[in-house]
Amino acid sequence: MNVRRLLLSSVGLGLAAMLASGIPIFLLGSGRGDAGEPAGPVDCPGATLYQCIPKLKVDDVVAALRGHGYRCINEHGYWECTLQFGAAELRATFDYEGGGISEVSARVAVPIATGGVAIDPGERSLAFLLWVASLPYADNAQSVGEIRAWITKQVAEKRNVEATIGRYKYVLDASKGGGVDLKIEAAED
Repeated sequence: MNVRRLLLSSVGLGLAAMLASGIPIFLLGSGRGDAGEPAGPVDCPGATLYQCIPKLKVDDVVAALRGHGYRCINEHGYWECTLQFGAAELRATFDYEGGGISEVSARVAVPIATGGVAIDPGERSLAFLLWVASLPYADNAQSVGEIRAWITKQVAEKRNVEATIGRYKYVLDASKGGGVDLKIEAAED
């Protein structure tokens, strides 16, 4: 079995278990949009200088990820949750203020194969990125569909781009070998 197949199998099994679990369902209960209108960032609890994702609480998200095998640590004002599969790593980072989440980042790190060729992230790694990208709009099918289509296209084309989707700015870098980076924050008015 070659390295890529082994790596993709390991990542695939772990992500399939995570996605089949209750994490996305847990987030659907937070009610961030109604009547098809996506809820945008709101002032973070107790911190008017920062904008947070409505009703998404950092403690709840971290607890859910820990419950699915992620190792989460709180350092320097943000939570970082990682899951290691062989040589690959999935990482989600949450900046927070007053218990609310103000910025979300994700990284899928994959090894460089023999000969210096980067291994492309597989379908399961893409599923992780799509899940993280959907956090601000987990209960708004139209926005989630738009986000998923945009990210899937950018990863396939190995682009370094940004876009405003709804009321959030998405920055994605799939142009470098060895992984994909995603950052989500409130869009400037």
